[in-house]
Amino acid sequence: MSEVITPAIIDLAVDAEDKASVFAHLATLLEQDGRLNDREAYLQNVQEREALATTGIGFGIAIPHGKTDAVNTVSVAIAKLAKPIDWQAMMMPQSIQSSSWQSHPQAKVMRI
Repeated sequence: MSEVITPAIIDLAVDAEDKASVFAHLATLLEQDGRLNDREAYLQNVQEREALATTGIGFGIAIPHGKTDAVNTVSVAIAKLAKPIDWQAMMMPQSIQSSSWQSHPQAKVMRI
């Protein structure tokens, strides 16, 4: 599993009410594609990072991310929301990209 983004972890029709439901949906996509080894640890990591500062970057985009051993491989899951939700950002996002990578020192980290 060397691909960071695959069709299996992209959903362009997500009906979500809040950040938590977006995170849960992205976790499901990652889990179903064999990219998570600990769903709860992944969710906790992404939520803890989001609590530090919003990952809403404007232009209707948010990039929640984390660094955790709960993932098996570097992954970028993408969701397009059916309607914008409050992300505590200047603009409410409608497109979400979640980046996750392993926390151990040998993990490959993608630079964007």
